[in-house]
Amino acid sequence: MSGVARFCLILSLEDASFVASGWIFVVKDITLYSTLFLCLFPESYYLCEKESSVGLICEGWLDGCWFKTYVMVEDGILFLNEVDSTNAYMRLLLDGAEETVQEGLMVCAEYQSQGRGQMDNRWESARGENLLFSLLLYPTFVAPSDMFLISQAVSLGVKDMLNDYCGLSDISIKWPNDIYWRDKKIAGILVENFISGHTIESSIVGIGININQKEFFSDAPNPVSVTQITGKEFNVDECAAVVRKAILDRYIYLLNAKLEQLRGDYFSALYRREGYFPYRDAAGEFFAKIEEVLPQGTLILSDTEGRRREYSFKEVEFVI
Repeated sequence: MSGVARFCLILSLEDASFVASGWIFVVKDITLYSTLFLCLFPESYYLCEKESSVGLICEGWLDGCWFKTYVMVEDGILFLNEVDSTNAYMRLLLDGAEETVQEGLMVCAEYQSQGRGQMDNRWESARGENLLFSLLLYPTFVAPSDMFLISQAVSLGVKDMLNDYCGLSDISIKWPNDIYWRDKKIAGILVENFISGHTIESSIVGIGININQKEFFSDAPNPVSVTQITGKEFNVDECAAVVRKAILDRYIYLLNAKLEQLRGDYFSALYRREGYFPYRDAAGEFFAKIEEVLPQGTLILSDTEGRRREYSFKEVEFVI
């Protein structure tokens, strides 16, 4: 969609009377779909509806772009055909909104032309085969010094979805927040926190999960998908709804101040949590075991000579 995207929440046809082409919206009441879309976009929007096991999907042409929207009864998931980055797109929604955008909004794309992970690493994904999305949170109750809790909650939510919905075992979290199946990466997470003063005003959580891709062609060393592991294909739209709920369920741990349980679950889920393994830092390779992860996210290793080593993000590499 060209220009600055604008977002509004539609509760009734009266609320929709001012909406023009170029606005993005999420509908709270599924019964409004046909009337709303056909009235607003009688020429440029062709509406088709289909039921899935998790809700209603509407799709059509809007402002020259194919636009697919999946809306649950209480919360919205916005599906786009292509976008440069779902995190950047979510930022546009926030900047263009005249009212507060609902927490929990999820923006998914079939393809990202500039998808990225930690430290601007590129994320490879075949069009329509994987789950690429951003989730909006307002963790104003979390102190900036504790922002790593957000990453821990999100990582655990993705792990829960892969365990429970996809039926995968051997899923772990490679510090700080990559999701691994055995020694291969199945998902990546990028959390962007926006801080004002002593408050985290909002967090945009960008996630890529390899669902149905059968071949990978980038120089990424160890990607794997759910399909490669299970031999089955999954409905990506349904995966979006399931992982959204799983992440928000873990987010509730933060709301309810179950911080020690969250940290404990995260530590128990860590990749290479037990035993000595090879690592590499600026001085070279060494063998060490994980001792703990500090509340701010610092990784504590103990090497084979008993020395304690502390690392912030990107200061140490897992040798795989």
